[in-house]
Amino acid sequence: MSQLHLGEIIIDVEQKNIKNIVVHEMVHLLVRKHNAVFRAYMNEYLPKWRCCKDELNR
Repeated sequence: MSQLHLGEIIIDVEQKNIKNIVVHEMVHLLVRKHNAVFRAYMNEYLPKWRCCKDELNR
């Protein structure tokens, strides 16, 4: 059984980015690595994820 552990990850994140983190982690339930399949799911479920990814990585 897979589980999501968000805990401290979302404490310091702006409200607008929480959805992006949750979708990202939920896609990891389907695909373990950040490969082409992972990116395809992200594009399907959250088309603007790349913009938020850049902001979160700062």
